[in-house]
Amino acid sequence: MTLCALPLSGQTGGGTELFRDMKAPQHERIMDLLSRLTVEEKISLLVNDAPAIGRLGIDKYNHGNEALHGVVRPGISRYFRRP
Repeated sequence: MTLCALPLSGQTGGGTELFRDMKAPQHERIMDLLSRLTVEEKISLLVNDAPAIGRLGIDKYNHGNEALHGVVRPGISRYFRRP
């Protein structure tokens, strides 16, 4: 799932969010995060350049856009240009 790859900044609140517990099972972490996101926040994460969600400590993230041709990270194409 895409949400697993979201960059998470420092903890907010009391630090009791299960999605931050790296020792918890991945499925439980994902379900916890999804339960905390509003519908609008979930929709905002479906675009190429996802905004930050400050209340949960989720940084903005650029997902890239070349999944049809394989995994391409933004900015990596400069390393594969032909001379």
